Amino acid sequence: MEGIAGHFQMPVWPFLGLIAGGAALLALSFAIAAWAAARRLA
Repeated sequence: MEGIAGHFQMPVWPFLGLIAGGAALLALSFAIAAWAAARRLA
C-alpha cells in the first residue's frame, strides 16, 4: 500500500480519484462550452 509513513498510513487513491474526477469534469465542461460556441458560429 502506498502512502506516507507516520502514525498511520493514509491511502493515495482518494487523492488520485479527486484529481481524475476534477479533470473529467473540466473536460466535460470544456466540451459543452466548445459545442455551444461552435453552434453559435455556424
